[in-house]
Amino acid sequence: MSKSSRRLGAKAIAAIATPSLMFATGAAFAPLAAAQESEAPASEVVAPETPGDTSSEAPAEPPAETPAEETEAPSEETPADTDDNDSDADSSTPDTPAESTPSEDAPAEESEAPSEAPAETPAQPVEINRVPTITTSGPTSYPVGTNFDPIADLKPTANDPEDGDISQNIQVVSNNVNENSPGTYEVEFAVYDSFGNRASRFVTVTITGNGEENQAPSIKVNGPMSYPEGYDFSPIDLSVQATDPEDGDISDSLELLKNTVNPEVPGDYQVVYQATDSGGLTTKIFIPVTITPKKQINETPTITVNGPTTFPVGTPYSFDNLNATAYDPEDGDITDKIEQASSDVNPDEPGTYNVVLAVTDSDGARHETIVTVKYVPKMEKINAAPVIKGPEKVEIDQGADFSDPVEVLKAKAQDQEDGDITDEITVVSNDVDTDTPGNYRVVLKVTDSDGASTTKAVDVHVKPKDEAEDSSVNIFVAAVVNLHVGINFDDPVAVLHATASSAIDGNLTGSIKVVASDVNIEVAGTYHITLSVTASNGTKSEKTVEVVGQDKDDNGAPTKDEQQSDSSNDATAGHATQDKQQPAYRNLANTGASVIGIVVVGLALVGGGILLSRRRKQS
Repeated sequence: MSKSSRRLGAKAIAAIATPSLMFATGAAFAPLAAAQESEAPASEVVAPETPGDTSSEAPAEPPAETPAEETEAPSEETPADTDDNDSDADSSTPDTPAESTPSEDAPAEESEAPSEAPAETPAQPVEINRVPTITTSGPTSYPVGTNFDPIADLKPTANDPEDGDISQNIQVVSNNVNENSPGTYEVEFAVYDSFGNRASRFVTVTITGNGEENQAPSIKVNGPMSYPEGYDFSPIDLSVQATDPEDGDISDSLELLKNTVNPEVPGDYQVVYQATDSGGLTTKIFIPVTITPKKQINETPTITVNGPTTFPVGTPYSFDNLNATAYDPEDGDITDKIEQASSDVNPDEPGTYNVVLAVTDSDGARHETIVTVKYVPKMEKINAAPVIKGPEKVEIDQGADFSDPVEVLKAKAQDQEDGDITDEITVVSNDVDTDTPGNYRVVLKVTDSDGASTTKAVDVHVKPKDEAEDSSVNIFVAAVVNLHVGINFDDPVAVLHATASSAIDGNLTGSIKVVASDVNIEVAGTYHITLSVTASNGTKSEKTVEVVGQDKDDNGAPTKDEQQSDSSNDATAGHATQDKQQPAYRNLANTGASVIGIVVVGLALVGGGILLSRRRKQS
């Protein structure tokens, strides 16, 4: 039976079986029956297979730089190839008119219009179910003696638009391959979807003899061959594909022989792949890979406004008043490139305005910033009065030069708006007569630029030439002080009853300081302590006191030396008072036995007085 006879028989079977299946599923029979009578049935897809080409997708465009291929022949001699395979493939195409054979990519029923139904029977709506498709991915050429299996070797798959993958339903309708005899053969696959639509595919299979030449495979690079610095490169990115005239797609046999790419360093590198077909022929491809340096990213400059943005109405406007500066990470200071892109400022009207400043660096990066400028109504200025700083009263010597009172009085003038205006001080009145001792007054005045003025009166005392000012400072304390061992000596000035005064400052007792001391109040002995005081005019006075620490006798009374020392203390204090004509000060409180004796005598006197009073009453 010829190929045409087998195909016509298959069409007849399909024409008979399809209406029955459609009737069982409840589909309308009349339109489909009419469709079956057409020249190309909707349920049949017949597409010839060209050896070595099992994919319906177009290959990707080759890269701009074509890698070099190198073909290596096996050690054995390969028989010469013939053109029989191509001619057999052409002759295996079914003898079906072109318009009745749908392509693999477009379902046949979408290109065919069903036959028009008879006039007396109105056409009913029919749900159109698309037919499945069959593709193969295995090689179509095998050497003689191969144990050929149509399903395992040709790897057919079937897909249906409604049912999805139905490869498990593929059947081998016919297979006339004789793997022991070189020649061209044909295998037919068929599949039915759940709606009963049938698709078939004819595949031409070539059995090559031992004397035929095996053709070497070819390798194609589909991916890019140039990558930026730092890119995480992998040879897989090259998307290398290998095909063989006899074996078809043999990408699985690709072997990576070399990869010198360092993505961190710009430069030219090489990747080498090798593919081997089932006949032992190998092909190498040397792929040039380029790592390009990263392009320097130019950073945008910035603008900073340092000046005021609020002005009183009437102030002339210039963007220079904003005191803007510009900085660029690459160019540095580019303030001189700042320009005013736009401005709606009206300096004569109060309001808020926008000024757009722009700057462009040497690489063309441009930055703009919007500055808000405010014009506010003028406010009445409140002028603060100036201040004159100087003494309230001074003393000058008789005959002193008082021709420049401001200089003699050391007067200064300060104004809040004008600053230092000492030069503006004038003498309003001055009745000082330095030749005549007495009290006088000088009145100073200063006026600021806005007319505010201030006056200051200073009292001046003119001293006679023979009036000597006593500027001495005196410390009053006993020269020798006797103390009992163990007393509290935390405040030496108080314990020593020391006082100080000056004619200028008066009482300076509170300013007395201990500047030196070797006193150990816990151990009997002779020590020294130095007191010091300084007056406001800088006059300083110091005095050293001898401190005698003594133990008490067995009765608790002061020793003889202590009594003598106490008398010496009183005499010294009295002498100091007489010399300075100052009130008498007590230098040291009596302590120990002397205090107890006084108490006892006092109590005795009180007791005697009470007894005497009672006796008088009784008498």
